[in-house]
Amino acid sequence: MVRKPTHKALSGPTQEFMGNWETILVVDDVESQRELACRMLDKLGYRSKAVSGGAEAAEYLTEHTVDLMLLDMIMDPGINGLEAYQRIVKIHSKQKALYLVDLLKRMRLRMLKN
Repeated sequence: MVRKPTHKALSGPTQEFMGNWETILVVDDVESQRELACRMLDKLGYRSKAVSGGAEAAEYLTEHTVDLMLLDMIMDPGINGLEAYQRIVKIHSKQKALYLVDLLKRMRLRMLKN
């Protein structure tokens, strides 16, 4: 389900980040981060959709289009952000994405490996 923006008036420096109802797909394996990102995007005038992994994002984009993806690069379990993007550009060759890296997650992974 695509979330509808809550078009509340914002002022100050936030105004320059206001969207024009563009659709943004948030791809992250951490539910709280997906929810936070969607709430922020909705308040800024974007339509947000969130999925919990790369395979789910690729599947969603077989039937939908989005203006931009916010794509976590380190996701467990399943495919990582890079693999997801490689699959997605086979479907939508000009898909735009911003890559996100959760530094705390990266530190925890390093600690587990040691």
